[in-house]
Amino acid sequence: KRTRLLPGDEIDVKPATAMLTTSGAVAWRRRSVDPERFIERVRAEIDRGSRYRRLFSLALVRMSGPPAAIDEAIERISGRIRPMDVVCDYSDDELGLLLPELDAEAAARALDGALAGGTDPKLELRAGIASYPAHATTPDELIDRARSEARQVGAPSHRTKRHRCSRPTSSPRRRRPRRYFDSSTRSPGR
Repeated sequence: KRTRLLPGDEIDVKPATAMLTTSGAVAWRRRSVDPERFIERVRAEIDRGSRYRRLFSLALVRMSGPPAAIDEAIERISGRIRPMDVVCDYSDDELGLLLPELDAEAAARALDGALAGGTDPKLELRAGIASYPAHATTPDELIDRARSEARQVGAPSHRTKRHRCSRPTSSPRRRRPRRYFDSSTRSPGR
């Protein structure tokens, strides 16, 4: 037999008694990972990418301005990215983002959306993106490339409203067309 419980009801489970209560809505905030865990996740994505020919992008967002504005920007960016993306407070003025399954162009579009809409006119954001395997194949190379791209953006002409996002322009490696295996005919497909 089931009994409907209401707030304030007590449940007697020997040797303890529990009281049912309700709580208000809790806002979930995405927690950022530490730099070591971030590098581990990048290595895992590199492994996945090399095994299954998948791509991903890594973005570094350089921030300068009042600490409260930087905190607000981090919360805004964290709230606007996909659940599978990873956020890292990479250094005092850099935020790292791991964006699985996105090439540089798609990552730039996602980052543009995440960076838009700040309110503090003193906040400056500069972002650089590096993609695996097009731009680099190790975590350090990806981070260095993204950092370099963010620096090449130069002094931003925006104050939050128009952030600058650098899209990598050159691709040293050319991707081969994907070949699939057709299990119904036991032959390679296209």
